[in-house]
Amino acid sequence: MTIRDILVHVDDHELNEKTQQVAIRLASEFGAHLTGIYIKDVIEVPAYAEVSVPQSILDQAEESEQNKLLTTKRKFEQRASGYDAKVDWRQVEGQTAPRLIEHSACYDLVVVKQSGPANQGNDGNVADRVVLESGRPVLVVPHIDRDFEPFEKVVIAWNSKKEAVRAIHDAMPILERARVVSIASAKTPSGEEYPCADIAKHIARHGANVEIMESNQDIVDVGNWLQANDSDLIVMGAYGHSRYREMIFGGVTRHMLRNMTVPCLMSH
Repeated sequence: MTIRDILVHVDDHELNEKTQQVAIRLASEFGAHLTGIYIKDVIEVPAYAEVSVPQSILDQAEESEQNKLLTTKRKFEQRASGYDAKVDWRQVEGQTAPRLIEHSACYDLVVVKQSGPANQGNDGNVADRVVLESGRPVLVVPHIDRDFEPFEKVVIAWNSKKEAVRAIHDAMPILERARVVSIASAKTPSGEEYPCADIAKHIARHGANVEIMESNQDIVDVGNWLQANDSDLIVMGAYGHSRYREMIFGGVTRHMLRNMTVPCLMSH
């Protein structure tokens, strides 16, 4: 089991640079093929307004968009040139989340930047939707201003649910290469506990250096507890409850997508 095909969402936003760097480094580490996908937003002009927009204005807008696309492609290829990565480029038109979800089906891993206040508009909730709807493991890269180290120290959020099981197996190629893998299991205020011994043995049999990180105290804010541990990557199942319930009552997935400080690999 390994990672051979990675899809990364590429745009011209300065926050996307970190996302590209993480994807390029992973592609180089695993000898994987990396496809950068650029999604051109289609601006629909109402029929009644078309006649009032001079063709010269439309031409200028198209030229500007084309220049932006070419600049973004050039920078992406320049970033990748310093690594041993096989890089491909794809450009499509449409709304960002649906097009990413559509194209993600044929990749081992999808890499996107974190949604949030810094990315409003067309891609304001891209990470959320791709995690929930793509059916693929999604690596979400935070938009905080810091460099992200190789994934040597990995924390797994373990709760015995199928989403967590899937996330572990999706992340196994990364876990096998990590210096240490910590399995984090917290007792919740409702009294639920999730033993780690068996899953720790399973991961260790793949050659990973595993440690168990259990808390005997009730952890109300699991998201902050996970991030309080010094790690390069968090692996977790996403939306174990319905997305609607998480939106109304909150949840670990929603907290992490809004407040992450290290990359998170999520599976649903």
